[in-house]
Amino acid sequence: MNQTIDPGFTAALRRELVALPSAEPRRIRRRVAAITASVIGAVALGGVTAVAGLRPAGEVASPPLAPPVILNGVGSAKVVLPDAPGNAVYLRVELTCFDGIRCNTPGGGIEGPNVSTINKVQRDALPLTDAFDPHNPQDLAPLNPAAGLAIDVSPGTHWRLYAVYTDGLNPEPASVGNGKTLGIPSNKTMPDLVPAIATNGKSGWLDYHLLTEQAHPRLTPEGTNQAPIPVYGADGTTVIGQADVSQPYRR
Repeated sequence: MNQTIDPGFTAALRRELVALPSAEPRRIRRRVAAITASVIGAVALGGVTAVAGLRPAGEVASPPLAPPVILNGVGSAKVVLPDAPGNAVYLRVELTCFDGIRCNTPGGGIEGPNVSTINKVQRDALPLTDAFDPHNPQDLAPLNPAAGLAIDVSPGTHWRLYAVYTDGLNPEPASVGNGKTLGIPSNKTMPDLVPAIATNGKSGWLDYHLLTEQAHPRLTPEGTNQAPIPVYGADGTTVIGQADVSQPYRR
């Protein structure tokens, strides 16, 4: 038995069938657009900062331009240093004197009683070029690393030199939590952890204080004898090796 479908119903059904496939894509497109807008907004309003906050602190702090130098000696000396990288602007110097009265570098000096329990630390940023730096109040002649860094100390003074090349007067430090920071020493801040190379060749960060004012090495005819210091990864807590901090300077 043949039945005839009402033409009005057929037309209405066709309109609904045509409309249904296009409705879902439009809804999906709106959701995709909303998600995209949300992501873009997050980046614009701080998404980049949030991502950067997840990076290890060692990737946020200004990196050293070359492996830092740690050398020990006795008496005044001119320490010949490795060649400076092409983009280096300053040599950051931390000179610790474990005894003696005078503890000087080309940037300045400290004088005080010869007390072996109190370490003197002379801190400097020595320019490598004659370019004017409005942020640096000192007007010093450019240092020639190949000619030597003058260490002027009292006769018989035991000293330790920590030196690192940097491209600015005040490199950026980074926080590693617990109130500690890591980075290259600057005129503004003294990080708790500073760059170092472990004896296994890994680059990391060591405790600045154990290297300088809180160091209590055994003093020897050539310099010092101190147990190796732990070298940490970029999180400031994972030990990745040890640093020899007692290497003598060979004149």
